[in-house]
Amino acid sequence: MPSDPQLMVLGRVLEALQSLDNHSAQRDRQVQALAEEIRRHGEVEREQALVIGELRTDLRTRREADERILADHRAGGAAARSNIAAFVASPIFLPVVTALLTGLLTAAGLRYTAPQTAAPSHTPETAP
Repeated sequence: MPSDPQLMVLGRVLEALQSLDNHSAQRDRQVQALAEEIRRHGEVEREQALVIGELRTDLRTRREADERILADHRAGGAAARSNIAAFVASPIFLPVVTALLTGLLTAAGLRYTAPQTAAPSHTPETAP
């Protein structure tokens, strides 16, 4: 049978073993909590990567749409300039502008008469 000092030593050893066991269990729980946190962090990063990918796709789609709209706008502007140039070059331009100016002046209470083209005083056939 063990003596009292031996029992005291065995009791301390048993307490130390229980303390180590408790410490080990606490470490296991900390490691499990840390592993769970890492797993959740990985899920969050994956979700963020998916959202970023979707945003990039949306941005690319919007940019392409904006580029198409801008190209259409530029083509429309070129067509409008071409139409204006054709109208200015047409034989109807001067009479239309003259009529508009006459109407505006008349509306303002002014009188405007377009200059008459005078016949040449002499022609090559009637030259002196």
